[in-house]
Amino acid sequence: MRNVTDSTLRVRPLALSLLILAATPVHAQRVEVYGLGGYSRTLSLHDSLSGSSWQAGNWGLYGGGAGVRLVDILGLEGEFAQERGSGGFGPGDRSVYTSFSLNAKLEARSGRVRPYALAGVGGGSLGIHSTTRNRYGYDSPGARNYHYAVWFAQFGGGVAVQLSGHLFLRPQIRYQNRHEFTIFGSDHKLQSPVSVCVALGYRF
Repeated sequence: MRNVTDSTLRVRPLALSLLILAATPVHAQRVEVYGLGGYSRTLSLHDSLSGSSWQAGNWGLYGGGAGVRLVDILGLEGEFAQERGSGGFGPGDRSVYTSFSLNAKLEARSGRVRPYALAGVGGGSLGIHSTTRNRYGYDSPGARNYHYAVWFAQFGGGVAVQLSGHLFLRPQIRYQNRHEFTIFGSDHKLQSPVSVCVALGYRF
């Protein structure tokens, strides 16, 4: 378990750079902003290397981002997202996951309904408030808080539905492969969710 400050500082400039790029008027670019909401599901996980066990959890997801179409079907987007759920070790536990990501997006150039695919990388933090058990599954008195720095790769896709000349709706499904980030190079896998979400946005 690591302090999340270094990981967050590494990823935040990437998202900020994309937002600055998106705000710059460049010929042939189409800028978009969007809000995001949905649901994530993680499966149970046992890491034999560290001895950690994680129960399956349900998470609510929300966030937002900004993107820009660069050429033809290729675009970039920066995204902030947060998930809150019961991914701890007992019925009273709560978890919060916060992330920043930079994604490449391939989207059909025209049409009212445009299929698309995305892939990206990012980082963030996972905080767990545990009231009954520690990360190794043993009972512990009182509440405990655990924090993990996280890096991840994500993949997904869906369709973009143009509601008007500028307004769009973008349902999607994505998978995020999460790992604990440490300066020692160890690679501890964390629970990796499948998310179903919808983005509502405005394209300039």
